[in-house]
Amino acid sequence: MHVTDSARVRGGAVGATTAALAVAAHGAAGGGVPTESSILLLVGVAVVLASVVTAVPVFQRRVAAVPVLLAVGQVTAHLALTVGAGHHLTVAPAMLAAHGIAITLCGLLIVAAERVGPAAAAAVRSVVAVLLTPVRAVGGVAVAPAPVAVRSLATVLCRTCAPRRGPPVLG
Repeated sequence: MHVTDSARVRGGAVGATTAALAVAAHGAAGGGVPTESSILLLVGVAVVLASVVTAVPVFQRRVAAVPVLLAVGQVTAHLALTVGAGHHLTVAPAMLAAHGIAITLCGLLIVAAERVGPAAAAAVRSVVAVLLTPVRAVGGVAVAPAPVAVRSLATVLCRTCAPRRGPPVLG
């Protein structure tokens, strides 16, 4: 099965916004700050939801699936927040309203990002292509960019923490 970049972005967006807005809606409705166990459960919910959205082809193509997925995510996130904190499973009208607003806003933002994303990526690619083309000097002489020494990430990070030395040379 081939997974597209847009499916990965949609999956990540659904998982991340589900977790972030579940915490925000939960706190805004009086649920309080989540405990460590609640956050771990919430991360698990977000990862599973993101994986399902990314892997299942039906969820990759349908815009109408986004609010449904977010609603499922908000319900499971609410369960994770209440079970992890040891609260009783009660749902106040303010909490329902907060989760409903979160579902609506996230759905609109994700769908808008999916529509704007390809155009924004094309614009960035064209700007980068212009920035990376050599500049022509007067008289037709091409001016190439100055060579840059490329170092590996390990070299850059270890330069200050541990010198790269070998054993002493004998004789």
